[in-house]
Amino acid sequence: MFETILASFGFNSRAIEINSQASIMGREHFKENCEKKDPYYVEARDKNEKRFLIEGNEALALGCVYGGINMLSWYPITPSSSVAEGIEAYVDKLRVDKDGKKTCAVVQAEDELAAVGMVLGAGWAGARGMTCTSGPGISLMSELIGLSYYSEIPGVIWDVARVGPSTGLPTRTQQGDISMLYEASHGDTQHIVLIPGNVDECFEFGWKAFDYAEKYQTMVFGFTDLDLGMNQWSSNGFEYPNEPMNRGKVIRTKEEMDKIKNYGRYRDLDGDGIPYRTLPGSGLKPILSRGTGHDEDGVYSEKAHIYRDNMTRLKRKIENSRSDLPQPILREEKELDIGIIYYGSMENTIQEIDDILESTGMKVSQCRVRALPLSLEVDEFVRRHEKVIVLEVNRDGQMYGILRKEIATELVPKLYSVAFSDGLPPKAAEYAEAIIGTLESFEVV
Repeated sequence: MFETILASFGFNSRAIEINSQASIMGREHFKENCEKKDPYYVEARDKNEKRFLIEGNEALALGCVYGGINMLSWYPITPSSSVAEGIEAYVDKLRVDKDGKKTCAVVQAEDELAAVGMVLGAGWAGARGMTCTSGPGISLMSELIGLSYYSEIPGVIWDVARVGPSTGLPTRTQQGDISMLYEASHGDTQHIVLIPGNVDECFEFGWKAFDYAEKYQTMVFGFTDLDLGMNQWSSNGFEYPNEPMNRGKVIRTKEEMDKIKNYGRYRDLDGDGIPYRTLPGSGLKPILSRGTGHDEDGVYSEKAHIYRDNMTRLKRKIENSRSDLPQPILREEKELDIGIIYYGSMENTIQEIDDILESTGMKVSQCRVRALPLSLEVDEFVRRHEKVIVLEVNRDGQMYGILRKEIATELVPKLYSVAFSDGLPPKAAEYAEAIIGTLESFEVV
């Protein structure tokens, strides 16, 4: 207990003393005044030396450090603040040069707009910039998110979701931001969203987000929630990056520039929708990113066909990421009767839901979505099953709406939404009951 208090309050000796006394008084009060009547007890287990407990936010922070973060700008908000605090703590240990100087800047901004603006500035300069926030912060950042998308400046934003709308329930959990992230900002936009389902993936996606951002020259979102982010979960250890960082299509020398014929900042030379870019300090021109209408050379334009062609290219660029992003995790039954699509922290409840459903005679397959835009494997999962439930922790069935819009038209009638949110982590019995009720309501007798 004392170690936990010490870890929570650091060097605040007064807070450590008060909370230590409170814990002792509480224990003594229970001994003297309370009688244990329930049948539960703590069972001794063999200790696995390789396993450890860690919060999702801390795992994410460590992943970002291993991903080469150069600049963190953030504004405090529950439940994402501990991501920034974790990065700052790990920077002192893991991101210093031989002279002891930090190789990552940490800036607490005056608000969320300034924080995301710094991310764009870092990305434009060739650094790996990131911010972390929650739903209200994303709402405030939306205009500059659109600038990142249209001017093609890489950056990373992690959304540790809480209950909305408005201030909502700041200390409760929900998956209520997924549709906002996918299409954040005004106009036609589409963003890459990484969705970890456990602490190991928080670490993994923490470093991969930077690679995707620089490869596709766009803002990449990570999406987790309070349940996964601020609670401790078990891990067997992380898989550390074993490949060089993907810095994308960056021209760094005159020799590289001379090899490219007809260079233009927004010209698609390789057919994949991703242009080449130059960086400040390289001596190469143009060092350009434009958020107004522009042609392939980055010159201002309001011509209709130029705008349409540019927006088509941007769409193609993001669409091409479908097979490159983390693919869904499938667990399929041979009967291929009922399928469940889910995502994120629902991973911690899905097996109990599955067991309850199978106790009724159902055979249930699972598909955990781990990224947007959706992998084509999700289409095939739906195609193979008779009925598919889209399970999520929000009111309106946001992932269900994305699926209906993106999968093949003939597959849409197979989809059923089970969406529920009361601010608490998902309870297996409630979701299992809702799934059974949904399926029965659509049965033809």
